[in-house]
Amino acid sequence: MKGGTVSVSQYRASAIKACSASNVDQPWACVDLVYVVTLLQDAYKIRDNERISLFKKVDGHEVSWALGLAYTTVMNRITTAPAA
Repeated sequence: MKGGTVSVSQYRASAIKACSASNVDQPWACVDLVYVVTLLQDAYKIRDNERISLFKKVDGHEVSWALGLAYTTVMNRITTAPAA
């Protein structure tokens, strides 16, 4: 799995769906998705339709989604930072 891109609004739509019905197979899906949406919007200040790159591995090392997000955020800020 290489990863892909997603937006906060897609996470929110999944959270609404997960929270609207009980899910015996994934009982924590609602809480997990609400946490992710809150973290992305409130902590990282990522806008609803801003694309987020998700990585499974970085330089051959497996990473969690949070580390993958941090990596792409830092790399994007480095490449888009104005020259001093």
